[in-house]
Amino acid sequence: KAVVAQRDALVRRDAERRRAEAIVAEADRRLIELEALYGRASKTVGKARVAELLDRMKAARQAGSGLILLYEEDDYARVIAGEKAAFETLDAVRESLQLAQTP
Repeated sequence: KAVVAQRDALVRRDAERRRAEAIVAEADRRLIELEALYGRASKTVGKARVAELLDRMKAARQAGSGLILLYEEDDYARVIAGEKAAFETLDAVRESLQLAQTP
């Protein structure tokens, strides 16, 4: 029984690691996209708006890098638990950057 329980725990841990890895890869992809959007938007808006967008980017970077740091610390459960909030932040920032580029 102990061997089976240990094997099951290892299987669960590996599944959790793979899920966390996928979340971190998606967060990284979204952050790269946001950096490109910010680069374009910052060239087309005034200084006050750039400062506002930079504050939004800081929040996005914090949300994404928080997941990455948790993953690097092997805290897969917290990566999974933080996915929704982090992605909501990243999505909101993407929307702000896209709106900033519309005339």
